[in-house]
Amino acid sequence: MLAVYHFYCGETADEAREEAREPMLRYLGAAAAANQEAAYSEQYAAYKKLREGFKMMDYDRYLYPHRVIVGDPDQCAERIAQIRATGVTNIGLIGNFGGLERTKILASLDRFAQYVMPQFRTRNP
Repeated sequence: MLAVYHFYCGETADEAREEAREPMLRYLGAAAAANQEAAYSEQYAAYKKLREGFKMMDYDRYLYPHRVIVGDPDQCAERIAQIRATGVTNIGLIGNFGGLERTKILASLDRFAQYVMPQFRTRNP
């Protein structure tokens, strides 16, 4: 089973939460703006309330920390372990969202590769 999450791995928990805040809010605003029209097909009937749903996604009360993977390396690893415990076998990470600065994206990916990924590597006999 695949699950996809917005992701940012910061040096500290507070830094990660704050550095991801504005880009995440910009991303949600853009997603809401892109869904102004009503669905044209019954296949997309569930999208009719999507714009209102995006508006309700408050960063501190709705998204962080349970609907994103944002934190320091230990928090990111803990969040991934929580997600895997629900039966998810593959996790997709969206690390480039809402105009997050390129240098911050690359630093986040480096921290993730160095500190988080090793905690989930399995060895083949």
